[in-house]
Amino acid sequence: MLRNLDLPPILTSDTNDLVRELLIPGLQHSTEYVRAVGYFRTSAFAVAAQGLSAFINGGGSMRLLLGSALADCDRQTGLPSDALLHEIRDGLLTAERVVKDHVALLGALLQEGRLEIRIAVGAVGMFHAKIGRFAGDNGDSLIFHGSANETASGWRGNLEQVSIHRSWYPAERAHHEALSRSIDGWWSGRTAEFRVVPLPEILSETLIDVSRHNPPLAGKAPAALVSEPMNPVLCLAELLKVMPEEEALQRARFEPHFEGSRIHAHLSMSQVLELAWRHSEAMA
Repeated sequence: MLRNLDLPPILTSDTNDLVRELLIPGLQHSTEYVRAVGYFRTSAFAVAAQGLSAFINGGGSMRLLLGSALADCDRQTGLPSDALLHEIRDGLLTAERVVKDHVALLGALLQEGRLEIRIAVGAVGMFHAKIGRFAGDNGDSLIFHGSANETASGWRGNLEQVSIHRSWYPAERAHHEALSRSIDGWWSGRTAEFRVVPLPEILSETLIDVSRHNPPLAGKAPAALVSEPMNPVLCLAELLKVMPEEEALQRARFEPHFEGSRIHAHLSMSQVLELAWRHSEAMA
């Protein structure tokens, strides 16, 4: 239960581990995850793998409300593998699978109806709010609000700070309700400065159309998955502490112990969001 999480009112990444103290246990104890952020990258799935696998296996669903500008990264083609889809449907998704196929996972969750994406399109400014909400099946919910984007470097690497607001604590209830109204209002399009549009079907198909295969590096045979302390999630986290996200992900691809579960380049949504902008303008 979310009530079992022992969290301080504010977490700061120089003294707290945002992933291990908030993101992973929040997902493990939730059935719904709602996130409103300016920037999203599928690398966030990789650092949250231990929590995200439990969340998906437990039937959890996710909603993402995104801003309209993200860094340009690789795009993949193909279909989600049958193995990945079966693991999602059967509740057998492992953290290692999430790390290895975090790009493909986005498309697979869209295909399975477990993820919905909407885009906040502004005529001038950018949607840049950063709120997340974990909700349990007993009606409890926990909102975090602060500087972190939904990226690997937002959760690991940058100096970030988030405040915690729980529905079951009377002293935090007013802030929780106000932030909950904001995130629900934005999701529903109740904002004068931004138009909130669902991810067009053709763009959803683009995200679903991700790599079926993860070919081994040239001249190297893939090795077996490694265990602690060489866990790929932890290794990526360490890399992100000392180098930019894109460089860390590229470096991870060529580390020997990543051969069986390496983290390939995270999915770019910049072109997707640009197309969504054009789509929303055409529909106006």
